[in-house]
Amino acid sequence: MPRHSHRAPRPSRLKAERIQSFLTENPAWRLAADGRSLAAAISFADPAHAVGRVAWMMALATCHGQAPRICIQSESIQVELSAANDDFSAEEIAFARALGLSTPPATPSNTAD
Repeated sequence: MPRHSHRAPRPSRLKAERIQSFLTENPAWRLAADGRSLAAAISFADPAHAVGRVAWMMALATCHGQAPRICIQSESIQVELSAANDDFSAEEIAFARALGLSTPPATPSNTAD
């Protein structure tokens, strides 16, 4: 009886158009100049909320099989997702979407009602 390899399927690579579409739909994310990582930042009013969000992000990363780089500094968080094998997969983009960082941090408005 022949032996069959039980390797996990390799994640599907995304075309540049799909990455650009993701970036357009999710303006909080930025693509690094070399195209190998995505980065986003989020700020909170309280450092405790930032710590709680990081804990949630790490739990989500475990569920998605991802290993983001997360830096927390007081009440702000920077998240970086690196592309496996230099190309983003649908799974990595799905994880970025699941993080819920679709809009950039709000800036105060000086307009009067």
